[in-house]
Amino acid sequence: MNWYKFNILEFYEKTVNLSVLEELTYRKLIDLYYLNETPLPNNVEELLDAMDMGDAESVRWILLVFFKLSQEDQCWHDDAIDRDLMNRKHQVSMNRQIGKKGGRPKSTKA
Repeated sequence: MNWYKFNILEFYEKTVNLSVLEELTYRKLIDLYYLNETPLPNNVEELLDAMDMGDAESVRWILLVFFKLSQEDQCWHDDAIDRDLMNRKHQVSMNRQIGKKGGRPKSTKA
């Protein structure tokens, strides 16, 4: 996914007490989640490489505070991002079906 809706106020409220490094870490983890359209792997070294960062403690702490580790797939999840990605996939599927039928019908103006 190349873009996502970003709620500045919500992010600020969640991160107001974080250090600059922790805030950057959180934002990079969110970006990585959306970019790959999958939950975050339970591998700090892999995440550090993907984010081009070197502070493993910040990554571990942010994961524990803002994400949930799933016992099913052993990945870090965020409910809001999962919902957003699911809605996006549904919309893409609907658009694909509409496209196969020739697109949206032309509006008839009286």
